[in-house]
Amino acid sequence: MFSTMFDEKLERKVAGLAGPSSTFLCTMCETRRHDAYETPFGHRISRNSYRNEENLDRKLTNDSGLSYNKLLEESKGVTTDSFINMTSHIDALHCEINNALWFKKLFVREIAKVNERKWTYGSNEKREKEALKQAEEILNDNLRTGMGLQKYLMQPGNYSRLLLTDKAMAIILPLIPENRREYVQQLVDEYNLLKPVWKATKPTESCPDLLKKYDENASKFIVTLKMFFSYTKQNMPNYLHKTLAHVPELIEKYGSVGAFSSEPNEHGNKLFRLFRKMNARQQSDFELKDILKFHWLYTVKSIHELADRTSIHQKCSFCAETGHKRTTCPSRLP
Repeated sequence: MFSTMFDEKLERKVAGLAGPSSTFLCTMCETRRHDAYETPFGHRISRNSYRNEENLDRKLTNDSGLSYNKLLEESKGVTTDSFINMTSHIDALHCEINNALWFKKLFVREIAKVNERKWTYGSNEKREKEALKQAEEILNDNLRTGMGLQKYLMQPGNYSRLLLTDKAMAIILPLIPENRREYVQQLVDEYNLLKPVWKATKPTESCPDLLKKYDENASKFIVTLKMFFSYTKQNMPNYLHKTLAHVPELIEKYGSVGAFSSEPNEHGNKLFRLFRKMNARQQSDFELKDILKFHWLYTVKSIHELADRTSIHQKCSFCAETGHKRTTCPSRLP
């Protein structure tokens, strides 16, 4: 079973791995967090259910009498039995969302001038948190006013689509100190060269040149990150590591990453929440039945065809022509 449709927390729980704060960063290979930053390339996909069972047996037997922390090192972050025999893969949607949220944190820290401040973590923790909170409020307020975003659009999924566009960057860059703008724009441009490859359904056809240069572009990205954003060393996220290290291997093995996106499932989840709120009876006996009935009505092809045929014969009360209603009449529209 492919591990798409899962966020990192659920994927780790199903596979029997330690939590997201574990030393072992990736759910697809056995690299450590520090190694993923210092040597981001050369990590092959090595995790599977059988290997996890071997590592778990090594932890449970503990023939050498090791301590708990050393046992976690020996077991490569495996803590319990896996529930499902999975084949590791990347979910393109969660990859896009998590990487965009990482970029948002980077923008917030640039606005807060983390690179210039000599913060000693712990002694001034309250002051540091207040500075980051204030910087995030500045970023959110400027995005709302500059792009016309409402509060309900300031969610992770919407951020992933809007945050790294040219329009958004034109608003974000003036908030960053002038001597840092060039580096931020360079990092975003290098990331945007990687994005079409793992979002494409058929990257060998839609973007063959970018696919050939993927490793080269990923190397440029990590060099820029290390050179100008050294404070991100302890903040290498799971999906950014997967984006840099595992995408070419997955495309070589399965032909695509974008084809395994969970976006249709997320859209279905959005519909279910809407039907539950607006159309279902709020009783445990009937709620699920009503949701499923409305979902069927929403998706069945024959009803859509009937609606299309009905709209063709509609007669406008304003111009007396068929095919549209008074509210959509082109004669009334400015």
